Amino acid sequence: MGNDVYIYGSFQITPRLEERHADYLTRFNRTRRMKRNVRVLSTMEGADDTHAKVGLPLGLEGGFYVGDDEDWRCPSIVDANKPPRGQPRLWCPWMPNRDLSGLTVSLDVTNDDLPKWLRYIIKHFLAPWGYTVSGTAVWENRYRGRYQPTCKKLVVHSNHTRASKCGAWQASGLPHMKGPLDV
Repeated sequence: MGNDVYIYGSFQITPRLEERHADYLTRFNRTRRMKRNVRVLSTMEGADDTHAKVGLPLGLEGGFYVGDDEDWRCPSIVDANKPPRGQPRLWCPWMPNRDLSGLTVSLDVTNDDLPKWLRYIIKHFLAPWGYTVSGTAVWENRYRGRYQPTCKKLVVHSNHTRASKCGAWQASGLPHMKGPLDV
């Protein structure tokens, strides 16, 4: 059993993302969010400094570090299967879209991932950098098995998020963002 996640809608960012911020958010999306020892990480030779280029510290438990995580023997990793405190899961599903004017989903997601991660990146990155996020997305889980499909709606207005369950809805009029995603 599993489920497919279909997402309709979009989130716009104003003003358009600067290249350095887009690069950071893309790298944040592509690295496993692992709990790290910040003292060890800050003394490692050759450690990635992308976070510093956008005005960020390493963050709580290395939460803002976006360096290469291919070497699981890295001495800074405290727990490779636990995200830094405050981060919802090991992978952030959101990343900049192609023209850097909004956000798109790039990874397999669950219902709870989307609003939690969006709130996190608005609070810790986009709002402090001076960006405003607005838009609406509806996502639907279509279960392969005995469960009924579920639908949720996420509305963002001037960086304030609100998630709710959908009643009966029509996806018409909302652009298809990504899907199906095999979760």
